[in-house]
Amino acid sequence: MNTRRSGGRRARAAKRANAAERAFDAAWRQWKNPYAPIEQFSADEIEAIHNASLKVLRDTGIKVLNDEARAFYVKAGMREGEDHVIHFDPDVLMELMAHAPPEVTLHSHNPARTVTIGGRQVGITTSAGSPNCSDLQGGAGPARFKTMTTSAKWRRRLM
Repeated sequence: MNTRRSGGRRARAAKRANAAERAFDAAWRQWKNPYAPIEQFSADEIEAIHNASLKVLRDTGIKVLNDEARAFYVKAGMREGEDHVIHFDPDVLMELMAHAPPEVTLHSHNPARTVTIGGRQVGITTSAGSPNCSDLQGGAGPARFKTMTTSAKWRRRLM
């Protein structure tokens, strides 16, 4: 008698692992925060922090090394200063921020891995990557498009 058994210990363990992995994967990617936001600061304190941040963006600015990005900021109404520094106009910045949606959906090539961020949604996902990277062949240095695409391929495999 040479009949093969279906299942067995390994098959049952694999089935349990796959079900647990699917459940964990779905929960891990898209959480909803059931709690109201914690108000650590008063409205006056939040306003002071906000005004201070606008002052830093206006007076100190942010150094933007990419020519295309600097042109984008200037076209949006910001001012380019010395040494590639972009200075933000607080009024223009607030007007632009008023158009931002309360939630953003990050679409994946696999619809099961699409993530919404904002509101009560807590998104757990990888990001585009760091501005610098290192590897065994190339050493350390600024990231290039090729480095970013290679990194994205690895992240997709890990997800």
